[in-house]
Amino acid sequence: MRRKAGVGAISKKKQDQNAFSAVGKASRDQKIEHVKETLSSFQTSLAEFATKHKDKINADPEFRQQFHKMCSNIGVDPLASNKGFWADILGVGDYYYELGVAISHICLKTRSSNGGIISIVEMCNRIRDSGVRSRLMTSEEDVIRAVQKLSILGNGFKVITLGGKSMIISVPMELNNDHEHMIQLSQDYGYISERLARDAENWSSERFNMVVTPLLRDGMVWVDDHDPAERRYMFPSTWKETIVRQQQLQTLRQT
Repeated sequence: MRRKAGVGAISKKKQDQNAFSAVGKASRDQKIEHVKETLSSFQTSLAEFATKHKDKINADPEFRQQFHKMCSNIGVDPLASNKGFWADILGVGDYYYELGVAISHICLKTRSSNGGIISIVEMCNRIRDSGVRSRLMTSEEDVIRAVQKLSILGNGFKVITLGGKSMIISVPMELNNDHEHMIQLSQDYGYISERLARDAENWSSERFNMVVTPLLRDGMVWVDDHDPAERRYMFPSTWKETIVRQQQLQTLRQT
């Protein structure tokens, strides 16, 4: 017959468990405090670095990108607020605020010609051509970061990547995977059609029309009835670039 553990043994075991828990908690608290001190030290060093290299951060897009990467690695967002140290020392909040205003202005100005879709490359070119000195060295990463800040205004501003190409969407319509498939298809052919959707995606006529109808309604695609064999739909933001690319390839084949 097994002897039951005495009250004293049970009490001692519980005391030991409590002691181990206390030691474990103290160890965790000590490690957390050490991490906090380390992060605080990193942030202080980062602030000193930013102060010392302020001009280069604001003037050199590649250096600015590396600075943002360093900030991200230690959980600091210089764009989280337009107030405080980062805005006072670097003016980065003002820089991206002004860049965001310029981007939104260009998006609105070109919406009638591109349907609210513009490539990051074209946006950078338009910003650099604006004549504003501070924007002459604007990089694609700067534009993407500014658009991400604009996204707080709603679903009207976001960046999508299709076929390795980054594009800004500036319409309130929420694009789904089907819409993005059609945009990517238009990058390859310069247009989309029911036949292309059927051949490339195995779509039914109903599915294609369900996807195209809202795009057509919001002006993101245009109708082309020049081909009597089929109705084509053009994404104005992509068809020009696709045609130029196809012409360049045809020229290379002929040489």
